[in-house]
Amino acid sequence: MQRIHIHINVANLDQSITFYQQLLGAQPTKVKADYAQWLLDEPAVNLAISTRSRELGVSHLGLQAADSVAWQSLTAQTSGLGAGLQESNTTCCYAKSDKIWYQDPQGISWECFYTKAQTQEYGSAIKQPKLCCG
Repeated sequence: MQRIHIHINVANLDQSITFYQQLLGAQPTKVKADYAQWLLDEPAVNLAISTRSRELGVSHLGLQAADSVAWQSLTAQTSGLGAGLQESNTTCCYAKSDKIWYQDPQGISWECFYTKAQTQEYGSAIKQPKLCCG
């Protein structure tokens, strides 16, 4: 299974949590002082919001693999896009993941990833423009 991932930079986390709880009809799966996340099966989405960036709005989009088999399938599916920026066992958004970053023709960042474990740290990814923790 894959989930669409959307990460939105917000100005006020509490107000945004209230809004997205009502919109999605669900409580967040994870809440931190600067971050909240909903992992939903219907619709299959991983929505994350955070106050970590000054640039408000959509940070990036992505595809999340549910397990290692789905990750192998996702990497095979996207292999024709080129090498992408690969990160292994990176800590970002309170999770440890393997990732490959691509940019679409308009310059929108797409994060393809498989989350292996949850962490207590937000983390810091490779310092590249438009990436999640960069």
